[in-house]
Amino acid sequence: MTSLSINVYASCVLPYFQKVCSSISLDLGEDRILLQTRSNTYYLDIYIPFFIVQADCGAQFNRKTRVGRGEEIVYLLLPLSTEIGNIW
Repeated sequence: MTSLSINVYASCVLPYFQKVCSSISLDLGEDRILLQTRSNTYYLDIYIPFFIVQADCGAQFNRKTRVGRGEEIVYLLLPLSTEIGNIW
């Protein structure tokens, strides 16, 4: 069986984060990304049809990094593989 391994870089822009949210939670499962705030102002639940190599993942959230007025960015590094698990 041929396997594929690739690093995916993603960013999520959260408009007006400082005005409506006090905390953020990011969970990476074997095949999903879950990003939410305590107030549920932001909720993102994405299925990824690949195996996420959790031990090699990275995330960065910096309140000083802004795109525009009050917008925050979450940066993600997601190593993906088809080697483990069935993608179908």
